[in-house]
Amino acid sequence: MLMFFKGHARPLSLRGDTIVEVLLAISILSVVLAGAFASASQSQVNNRASQERVEALKLSQGHVEVLRYIASSGNEEIFDASAGLFCIDSSLNIVRFGSNSLPALDSDDFNSYPGVCKNINTRYNLSIRYDEPSNIFITTARWVRFGGISNEEAALRYRVHQGSLVASPTEPTTCSQNKNIALLLDRSTSMNKNMASSETPKWEALKNAATLFVEQTDFSPTANKGAVIGFYKEAEELISMTSDKTQLLDFMNSLGPAEYGGTDYYKGLAAVNDEFEESDSFSAERETVVVMLTDGGHNIDSDPLIVATELKAKGAIIYTIGVFDDIWFTPEYQKLLEDISGNGGYFVNSTNETELVTAFQEIAELLGCDDPPSP
Repeated sequence: MLMFFKGHARPLSLRGDTIVEVLLAISILSVVLAGAFASASQSQVNNRASQERVEALKLSQGHVEVLRYIASSGNEEIFDASAGLFCIDSSLNIVRFGSNSLPALDSDDFNSYPGVCKNINTRYNLSIRYDEPSNIFITTARWVRFGGISNEEAALRYRVHQGSLVASPTEPTTCSQNKNIALLLDRSTSMNKNMASSETPKWEALKNAATLFVEQTDFSPTANKGAVIGFYKEAEELISMTSDKTQLLDFMNSLGPAEYGGTDYYKGLAAVNDEFEESDSFSAERETVVVMLTDGGHNIDSDPLIVATELKAKGAIIYTIGVFDDIWFTPEYQKLLEDISGNGGYFVNSTNETELVTAFQEIAELLGCDDPPSP
């Protein structure tokens, strides 16, 4: 006996839709995954390339500091432009290439480099050239990019004045011209606390020291320009690049307690870079100088050394000043601020107002300015 069951059979025209939908979904998923994989692979390559560049610039920066030391010791050999390219070995000896120029980047096989100049840190090939007309040392690191794709290079330019790195205490000079100076100031609420070894609030000590610095520096249309950037967990332009000394002094005199939380070195330095770019500061006619002051450790998830390295690669001289108390003055943060500084700049910590004024005074002397008056 035949038995029939009533049901809801799908029309014949619709019975294949499920398979088609599955195949379509698999196809779409394959395209999405392939794109994600390609994007991840490219991101890895880009991250590695960025890491290589930072390492190369750090290597060049280290040789800049060695150049500065050799020049201050009175060694004249590095100023012999006719002797050609050179590098510096671990014993501070000058090692010459025997040539005055490097091959084109794409065709450089690195065979012309002396042994001590090759495969530094297993990858980088370093050369230094002194350009006598501009009195600039150019340190260049070259390497084969990750994956063997191409040759890459990173260069730093640094001006060393022979025999004039140490300012004479008895013969102060007027402020040298054509500098764009960015004051990068910590405006986080911890600046409202007192200095480590005095009853003066940090923001007030900063106000007094920075005001003296501005008073003594020649800001004018034919000389220096200045800008002020504030940073906390964000960064903001407080005074754009200007030669108006009155405007800078008025701002310093109006400086009050800080109002914001967080301390992001990266955003502060990035804002300085933007200010220099917008004001066309990175030019042959002007020097760029950053004077950064902070009382707290970098506590945001970002790497300030990336933008600091970029600034130094463009020729910026960076000074870092700490007004740390015992809690924040750790080897970790000290090293970070030391690494941020460079191109002749340096890090110093100040525990009271007198030390802070002295810190600004020493920077003013190195910039070629008269001593700021004592408070």
